[in-house]
Amino acid sequence: MVLPHPQATRAPDPWVDPGSAMPKGDFACGTGVRCTLAGVYKEAHVCALLVIQHGRLVHEYYETANRNCHDDAATPGNGADRKYGLKSVTKSVVSSLFGHVWSDPAQFGPLQLDDTVARHVAGLPADSPLGQVTLRQALTMTSALDYDEDSQCIETWTSDHPHDPRGRTFLEAASQYPGRAARRIPGRDFHYSGLNTTLVGLVVEAALARRPGSGPKHLDEALGAWVWQTAGMREPARWKADKADMPNPYCCLYMSARDLGRFGQYILHNWKAGPSDPGAPLHAWTVAAATPHVWPGRRTCTVKGRQVRVGYGYQWWPLSGGEGFTAKGVQGQFLHILPGLDTVVVQFGSRPEGPAADRTARNRAECHVYAAHRFLAEHDWPLPR
Repeated sequence: MVLPHPQATRAPDPWVDPGSAMPKGDFACGTGVRCTLAGVYKEAHVCALLVIQHGRLVHEYYETANRNCHDDAATPGNGADRKYGLKSVTKSVVSSLFGHVWSDPAQFGPLQLDDTVARHVAGLPADSPLGQVTLRQALTMTSALDYDEDSQCIETWTSDHPHDPRGRTFLEAASQYPGRAARRIPGRDFHYSGLNTTLVGLVVEAALARRPGSGPKHLDEALGAWVWQTAGMREPARWKADKADMPNPYCCLYMSARDLGRFGQYILHNWKAGPSDPGAPLHAWTVAAATPHVWPGRRTCTVKGRQVRVGYGYQWWPLSGGEGFTAKGVQGQFLHILPGLDTVVVQFGSRPEGPAADRTARNRAECHVYAAHRFLAEHDWPLPR
């Protein structure tokens, strides 16, 4: 469990109901294609969407019929009090925790991105391809490990059944995949998988365990100490964990939409700050994480009539052309940060994923979302009531 800052529960939430309606009009969302927000919301099965601009909540939408929220949220209903289950958006949260450790070698020891994961995590088979994976490869999804998300899901052995005597820890589960795929080249070929983020999480947990004193020892405790107590969170959050109390690094963190927006503001502040700003210890890491290090599948989107490429950084998805960077999860989850417009957009949905053959349709829907978020970020919002 992650606790909110004690002061946060004593004062009213400064983000009042913005009372703003959905903007009208259409916008370019493809080559010769126009979209409306209502159309994108329907296509993406949006159940919640927030826009935070210049630190103010300017738009808050919740689908009142609650047909589009199909996660196993701890809080029933749909609205500001609901705890939404983050999918792969959690990966980007873990990236920030890694950034804290990477940014503080005095306390946690130096982490070089070309170090192997096995150098920092005791118990991994160091003489196998798994043990040769570097931190950079794990962060950029270029480890070339032979792992399939659908048929070999780590979660089914760990945080789905943490009290099952047959359940494994994340370290035990990760160690089951020592081989590389025959046609993938480490450091070059992108293959998105939760196994890579599991390795990143194991590095953070190992660093926390080595740190002397009574500081945080697990990912959730670190999130509470480093983010929850500084970013103005209003609600407690929960995180699925294994039987050794290690939270799932690539999934299953539950929080309110507003608190996810506050996390986005925290990342935006660190991105915009100067390198010597003591209030933004993650500046260098955030800039590095939001820089494209690999271009998966030559994917492009049309935003405002311009071609925008979708890349991958350190557990974030950067967009070219000044369109910011995003954390995203299956079924239409987005935390889109647009520094040039000082805007954060939070989106939850339940868009069906479908078979791999539907990838073109999924990519098109995602591109429409990016164009919609740009449209929302450029809207002239009235001051909240």
